[in-house]
Amino acid sequence: MTGDERVKKLDGIQVDVKDYGNVMLAHKYGREVPGELLRFFSVSDSEKIYAYALLKVLYGDIPSRDMELHYDTSFVSELYPNVGCSRKTVSNYIDLLGRNLNPIVIVIPYHAAPPLSDRPFSRLVHSAAGPPFL
Repeated sequence: MTGDERVKKLDGIQVDVKDYGNVMLAHKYGREVPGELLRFFSVSDSEKIYAYALLKVLYGDIPSRDMELHYDTSFVSELYPNVGCSRKTVSNYIDLLGRNLNPIVIVIPYHAAPPLSDRPFSRLVHSAAGPPFL
């Protein structure tokens, strides 16, 4: 794939400068999460869930209508190029995901159970002093 093919179009405008540092820092500390999601979801679903979560972590509680802008202007679109982030796609997907409770019922207790040191993001949850700050 050439550099030109990787450049995304945003309403006819080429996006060739993307937010990289914040995305890669969050991805570095959450790199176990996609593998964990694969235990409960398909590859496609795991990528969508992780990409949407990354965008929410990086840009705050952004509404679905703004996810596509942040996706197209961040390196998340390079890490997960086949994730649809239009307002309708995100809203519909999250709605359908919420209706499929079987994986959610399994995932939440698994990640809520101690010890935190064995779970993804555990190093983000613990401060340097030791005890969890969340």
